[in-house]
Amino acid sequence: MKRLSLFLFPLSLCVGCAGGSEWMPLRIGTEWTYRVRTTHYTYVEPVKVVRKAPVGDQMGFVTQSELGESRLAWISGTIVAETLGHSHFVPPIPLCLDGEAEASTAWKGLIVINGKSVKAHASLICKPESMRWKGVNHSSRRADLVVEFGGSKIEWTSWFVSGEGIVRQEQRTNGELDVSLEMINGT
Repeated sequence: MKRLSLFLFPLSLCVGCAGGSEWMPLRIGTEWTYRVRTTHYTYVEPVKVVRKAPVGDQMGFVTQSELGESRLAWISGTIVAETLGHSHFVPPIPLCLDGEAEASTAWKGLIVINGKSVKAHASLICKPESMRWKGVNHSSRRADLVVEFGGSKIEWTSWFVSGEGIVRQEQRTNGELDVSLEMINGT
């Protein structure tokens, strides 16, 4: 049995977003495979870009995995998510800012989970970072997203490699590592 966190993990998050950054390239039918580690399990999870769909007032894309669907789009140089698994964000929450320089943004809104709304706020910091993936050094875009609501704090750290998408990600709840993933391959 797979352990699920509040938002699952946003690996379905950004593996395909509308618009134009090579940090998160898109083609319907594209698939990525991730090795996922939770506190109790390790497994392989495929993710696929399956169709176009509205995200806020823009057209975006749906990614699908065994853990659910996510709705994502590039809006004004920012990857945003309207849905991550079973969580819906109003307005869509930023996940990564395009570009090479360090950048940050903030978000305030509602998270709807199982039909219940909760007020939340988030901060996002993106910066260039060198990382090792598949035995090779890469220039990456690191995105640190911290979401706070109802006394809880969820932290996502994602590493994007140009032309690949998310190659590594970690999720912590109240400081404890819940899940980490690493891309095994992508097409």
